[in-house]
Amino acid sequence: MNQDQPMNQALRLARMIDRLEKQGELKARDLSFQFGVSMETIRKDLNLLCMQGLAEKVYGGAVKKRAGIETRLDLRSTHQDQKSLIARAAVSLIKDFNSILLDSGSTCLACVPCLNALPEKNIFTVSLEAANGLDADVHQVFVLPGRKRDRNHSLTGPWTEKYLRSIHVDVC
Repeated sequence: MNQDQPMNQALRLARMIDRLEKQGELKARDLSFQFGVSMETIRKDLNLLCMQGLAEKVYGGAVKKRAGIETRLDLRSTHQDQKSLIARAAVSLIKDFNSILLDSGSTCLACVPCLNALPEKNIFTVSLEAANGLDADVHQVFVLPGRKRDRNHSLTGPWTEKYLRSIHVDVC
C-alpha cells in the first residue's frame, strides 16, 4: 500500500478478516506497513475485531478466535477425498427416503453428485450451491427463503426458520 494514501478502515478490516481466515493470525507491524497507517490505527482496528468476537489480542497482533469466524465456503476445499467417501456413505443410508433436507456445509455439498444418481426425491436446501448442483430434471428441488449469506452461499434468518417449521422431511 502506498504510504501517501492510507487504506480506509472498512477495507482494512475486511482484508484483516480475510487474512485471519487464511492464516489464523495478524501481526500489527506487518499490517501497519501494508496498509500505510500507524501502529495506533492498527491497534484500534484489532480492538474492533476483538470486540466483535472475531480475534483475540496477543503480543504483537491478534489470532483468530476459534468460534469467531466462519470459514468461507471457498476455503473449505480441504479433504475432498474424505468428504466424497462420507457423502457416498451418507447417501447410501438415505437412498430409500423420499424427502431430504440438505444443509450448506462443504460435506453436504459433496453429497450432491451422489444424490443426482438417485431416482426422484424431494430435496429441500438452504444452500445456493446445492440448489445449482442438484438435477431439477430428476428431483423436485426446493430452495428455502431467507437472507443470503455470502460466506457459505446459503440462506438464513427468520424466513428460513419459519419455513423449516412448516415442512416435514424424512431425513436431514
